[in-house]
Amino acid sequence: MKKIILINSPLDNMDGNMEKEDSIPPLGLGYIAYELEKNGFKTELLDGFNKALSKEQIVNKINLEMPYAVTINIFTSNMDLVKDIVQNIDSNIKIVIGGLVVKDIAEEIITWNVKGELSIVIGEGEYIVPQLLLDRDKVEDISKQENKRIYKVGIESDYFPKDLSSLKIKRKLFENEPQKNKYGQEEAYIVSSRGCPYKCSFCGAANNSYNKEIGIFKIRYSNKESILEEIKELKALHPEVQSIRILDDLFLSNIKKVDEAIQIFKETGLEWRAMAHSNTFLKFTDEKFKDLKESGCKELFIGIESGCEDTLKRIKKERKNSDLLIHLEKLLKNGINIKGYFIYGFPNEEKENMDKTYEFFKKIENIQLKYKKGKFETSVFGYRPYHGTELYQEAIEKNNLESKSLGLAHISKKESFNLNIKNYSNVSDEELESFIKKTK
Repeated sequence: MKKIILINSPLDNMDGNMEKEDSIPPLGLGYIAYELEKNGFKTELLDGFNKALSKEQIVNKINLEMPYAVTINIFTSNMDLVKDIVQNIDSNIKIVIGGLVVKDIAEEIITWNVKGELSIVIGEGEYIVPQLLLDRDKVEDISKQENKRIYKVGIESDYFPKDLSSLKIKRKLFENEPQKNKYGQEEAYIVSSRGCPYKCSFCGAANNSYNKEIGIFKIRYSNKESILEEIKELKALHPEVQSIRILDDLFLSNIKKVDEAIQIFKETGLEWRAMAHSNTFLKFTDEKFKDLKESGCKELFIGIESGCEDTLKRIKKERKNSDLLIHLEKLLKNGINIKGYFIYGFPNEEKENMDKTYEFFKKIENIQLKYKKGKFETSVFGYRPYHGTELYQEAIEKNNLESKSLGLAHISKKESFNLNIKNYSNVSDEELESFIKKTK
């Protein structure tokens, strides 16, 4: 049986001291592994992120074990690292590269000096990866260069996963599931949808014209029955599980999905955490907020981004801060914890815009202190132009950059996700860093 090693690529400067909340199982690779095994392959996960492996450790293991093939994901923040890995893999090992950012950098990846057969996948990989490893000559490519080919899984492709409810996952791959969350609960993970209905210009999963033009983007949802079945199977595998974290780009996308979530988790008896959008709560009654809490909703992650209406308009964040404050107050009042994501330093952002964001942060803190029920915490970043976003495209065009890597690299071992790159705002580096630090 041919062995495939699936690599969850690490980041630079990792020392194994990241927060547990950062180290989540690579569910996308789990879906691909299930389909590979269905097609007669043997799979193994090499979780370079969870184990904080160096590129040398990964290359040495691959070249020592000599699997039939490897698959590896790639991110905006580790392009150079992944390039070093694949260029040092022995020649007779097939390589498949995929990930959300590939749509923007495929033509750069195809220039890499790899020794063996390289397949670059734009789009979702569950169904196409097994076929590429069985016989890639039967799959139509969109570009080729020597032993390297680019493939695109468009919406109309036979390899596009149209029905998420039919996808299965190989959970036994994951060494870090379940794991204790910050509340001391044994937590496992699911994905119930792909894509987001909103158009934020800084987000790679946004439902904007840029993503639609590429032809690989379509919002899809698993049905209630398949979600319940997956949780049932998960609990059978891990009876100790107390909480579920839903890793959707946006789980609570509308009132219908909220009602469905309430029903699902009242039935499972588990607590849960997920992403939500302020506009989801526009039609909520006070009773609905109580129902949400009673269903086991422990914490919601909300992209606040900015407290400045002008900035929100600039980044196509569709919401009003006045509405968000009302919704956050009702969530916190009902004992639902909030983790708010803030971004400082959007292109051409002024100090007065950042002042408004900090003032908004303080208003939320005061709401928390008023009720002392739900907890409010933040995750704060300096803006970075990630691949696959409208703002990234603007940065490339504005700066006439030939390389699409943008020179991204990690600042330090303590800040795994905050990248060292040009300050695109109109404040000094010191001022920008000050805003980030005091909002934490």
